[in-house]
Amino acid sequence: MAVAYHQKRDFEHEIGELETAVQLDPNALIPRTVLGERLEEAGRLGEANAVLREAVRQSPTSATAHRLLGTVLLEQGKIIPAIEELQRAVALDPGSAEAYNQLAVAYRKSGKPHQADEQLAKVQAITMRSRDQGAAAKALEEGSIKVSKGDLDGAIANFKQAVDLSPKLPEAHQNLGVALLRKGDLDGAIAELHRAIELRSNYFDALYDLGLAHAQKGDLDSAILEFKEALKLNSDHPECNDDLGTAYAMKGDFDAAIQQFQRAVSLKPEFAKGHYHLGLALQKEGKLETARAAFTKAAELDPRYKTPQ
Repeated sequence: MAVAYHQKRDFEHEIGELETAVQLDPNALIPRTVLGERLEEAGRLGEANAVLREAVRQSPTSATAHRLLGTVLLEQGKIIPAIEELQRAVALDPGSAEAYNQLAVAYRKSGKPHQADEQLAKVQAITMRSRDQGAAAKALEEGSIKVSKGDLDGAIANFKQAVDLSPKLPEAHQNLGVALLRKGDLDGAIAELHRAIELRSNYFDALYDLGLAHAQKGDLDSAILEFKEALKLNSDHPECNDDLGTAYAMKGDFDAAIQQFQRAVSLKPEFAKGHYHLGLALQKEGKLETARAAFTKAAELDPRYKTPQ
C-alpha cells in the first residue's frame, strides 16, 4: 500500500503506512529506513533523525541507514556528525556514489574543499565504472549472438571489448576463453579462463571450460584436475562427469573412467554419448556383456552411436 501512495506522490499517507509497518515489526530494517527517507523528503527532519538513529542502532552494518542518517544530519546543519555517519556508509559500501556525493557536500560545508574534491573524484570513478560495466554487458550480449550465428571472429572482438571495458568481470574472460577455445587458440583460451577463475574462484563454467581446453591440448593431468575442481561445485553435471571419464580413459585408467561414465548416465539417462563412452570403457576392461548393453542403449537414444565392430 505504501508503494501505491509513493507512486501517487501521496507522501503523508505513505508515511502513515510505513509507520504502521514499523509498529507491526519494529525490527524490520527496510520499512524503518524507507520511513526515515520519506520523513526527510517531507521536511520532518527531527522525526527522520529519530527513526534513522534507531535503524542504525538495530542494524549497525547497514550502509543505507548510515547514509540516510548522515543526509538528515547534514540538512540539520550538524556537519561533524553527518561526516561521521557518511564515512561509516562508504566504509560499509565503497560503491555508493550517493554516500560519497553527500560526504563531498559535508566536507565542503566544513571548509575542507580538498577532501570534498576527493569524494567527488570517487563519485566520478563509480559512475564511469558503472557505465563501463553496462557497455561490457552489451558487448557480451552482442558476442553471444555472434557465437550463435557462427561468427567466432566477431564474437572474439566483442568479448575482448568487454574485457577492456571491465577487466575484473569474470564473465568477460570466460566468454572470451570459450570463443578462443572454439577458434583453436588453446593457449589464449587457457590464459583467459585462468583469469576468470582468479576473479571468481568458485566459477564452475570457467573451471569446466579450462578442463576442456587442457584436454584438447593433451594435458590430461591438468584436465582431470580442473574437471574435479568443477565437480566439487556441481557434482551433478552429466557432461563434466563424462569428460572427466574420457580423460581417465585416455590415460588408460578405465576403472575410474567407468565410474564417471556411470555417474554421467545415472544423472542423465537419455545421455547417448555417455552410454557409448561407458560401453567403450567396459569393452576395454573385457566386460563385453555390459558393454553391449551400453552400446545398445546409446544406439536406441541416438542412431549415430552404432555398436563398434
